[in-house]
Amino acid sequence: MADPRIKLQFYTENISPYRRWNDGADLAQGEYLQIVCADDSCHPTLLERLIEKLDNNPSVGLAYSQAWEIDDQGTRLRSFQEWTDYLDKNRWSQDFVDIGKK
Repeated sequence: MADPRIKLQFYTENISPYRRWNDGADLAQGEYLQIVCADDSCHPTLLERLIEKLDNNPSVGLAYSQAWEIDDQGTRLRSFQEWTDYLDKNRWSQDFVDIGKK
């Protein structure tokens, strides 16, 4: 690996991705953490814009952006906004656990 800040961790046991996310979070040493799956992509300035929001609002602990399903050509197929529309925007002003949409 050319960049010494990047460390690879290999596992032989196939388990829940959420457990692996926690494993990665436990190993992380930086100021920020982004979880990205193998089939994810993002706008080139996404991290810059999210980090700017975090840096300008020190009381904020999470930055989020809306997601889109895209095809292999990058064409937007559908938004995932239906999964967050029901959330009250003020809900994010305090800690909470969300059970998700059924």
